[in-house]
Amino acid sequence: MREEKIDMEILRFGFDAEKLFRLIKINPTRVIKIDSGDRVILKNARLGWNDAQYAAFQLFAAISFALIIGAVCAFAIILLNLNPLLVFLVIPISLLGIIMARLQISAMANANKNAISLDIRDAMQHMLIKLESGANLLTTLAEIAIGGHGQISEICAEVVALVKEGENLDIALRETCLATDSKWLNQLSASLIRAESTGTDLSLVLNQILFDLESSMKHEIADYANECTKLSTIVIVLTGVLPGMLVFALIEGGFIFGFSAPVELFLIAYLIVFPFAKYLVQMKLAFYSGV
Repeated sequence: MREEKIDMEILRFGFDAEKLFRLIKINPTRVIKIDSGDRVILKNARLGWNDAQYAAFQLFAAISFALIIGAVCAFAIILLNLNPLLVFLVIPISLLGIIMARLQISAMANANKNAISLDIRDAMQHMLIKLESGANLLTTLAEIAIGGHGQISEICAEVVALVKEGENLDIALRETCLATDSKWLNQLSASLIRAESTGTDLSLVLNQILFDLESSMKHEIADYANECTKLSTIVIVLTGVLPGMLVFALIEGGFIFGFSAPVELFLIAYLIVFPFAKYLVQMKLAFYSGV
C-alpha cells in the first residue's frame, strides 16, 4: 500500500513538473534527451508518461537538489566562514539529481518485472487447471484476465483485447509479453505459441515451465538472502563506521594524525557522499532480481 502511494506521488510529480516547465516556456526534452532505452524503461514502469514528462521529472529533480544544497552551502559559507568555492557543489549535485531520478524510475520498472515473477506462478497454476479442463488458450487467457493475478491479469486482458480487435492470438501474446521484459513471461508465451502451432498438449508444456520456475525461484531466494546480508554490512559501514571516523578526524585529527580534517570535507561527506552511497546500495538491492 505504501509503495502504491509512493508511485502515485511520483506519477503526479511528473505531470506537475511538465506543466510547470510548459508554463514558463521551457521544453525539458531539449535539456535532457530521451532515447529508445529510456522509453522501454518508462513503459515498464507503467506510469503513463510521455518523453516530456520523464525529462521534466529529471530536470526538476536536478534543480531541486541544486537549490537545496546551494542554500545549505551558502549558509555554511556565511555562518562558518568556509571556502566560497563550496557553492560550486551545486554542479555535481544537479547531476546526482538526474541520476537519482532515473534510478527511481528504473527501480519502479524493475519492481514491476519482479512483481510479474511473483504473480506468474499462481497464474500458471490457474491456467493449468483451465487447460486440463478442456478450455482453449484464448478462453484460458480471458479467465486469467479476471482472476486477480496482479500484472499477469492485466497483461492477459491486453492480449484478449487485442484479439477482439482482430489481432492474431500468437502475435498479440508475443508482443505483449515481450514488452514486459520478463524472462519467465517471455518463455511462457514462446512455449505456448510453439505448442499451439505444433499441436502439443499445452498442459504438459505448462507443467514443465512450472517445474523450472519453482526450481529457479528456490535458488534465487537463497541468492537474494546472501545479497541482503552483504549489502546490510556495507550500509552499517556507511552509516555508522565511516561517519564516526570522520567526526573523530575532525575533532581529534590534529592530535592523533598531525592534521585535522577540514570542515568542508565533513560537510561534503555528510550532505553528499554518505547519503548518495547509501542510496546506491538501496538501489542495487532494488535492482537485484532475486525474487
